Amino acid sequence: MTILKQRNGSAPYSVSEEIAHSEDSLAVKIAKLQSHNNFLTRRMQLQPHVRVRETVKASAELLALWHATGYRTGKRACLSMGMSEYTWYHSRAFCMLGLIWSRTGWTTSDPDEITAGLRLACERLTKDSNALNRYLPMSRRVRKRA
Repeated sequence: MTILKQRNGSAPYSVSEEIAHSEDSLAVKIAKLQSHNNFLTRRMQLQPHVRVRETVKASAELLALWHATGYRTGKRACLSMGMSEYTWYHSRAFCMLGLIWSRTGWTTSDPDEITAGLRLACERLTKDSNALNRYLPMSRRVRKRA
């Protein structure tokens, strides 16, 4: 795609060509991102457990980040920092699923172990969409409708 015709080796021509090529590559990248976004949106609409897994994973990563940086991660402390009670219970259950949180609290402070635990929890939740329910208190579990 040529915007300007070259006149005896003028510099503006080469600059305009670079801009045109960079805009083309950006347009291609935007198109790819839109197609990926459309695919993920359709997939999440078809599989609600995928949406739950991704939102719980993100909130569990936030909880782990707070723990790694030295913030308190108890329920009251997280509620005071803006996390909802629902999110806290599900994040904690996700961490328990990854074996980085026990009934008494965090089992490790090592970021590599925490990352591996979150990855393990994600894999387990992918295999069994009800696995998270086992680590939630009875009052927070999803009830099956008859």
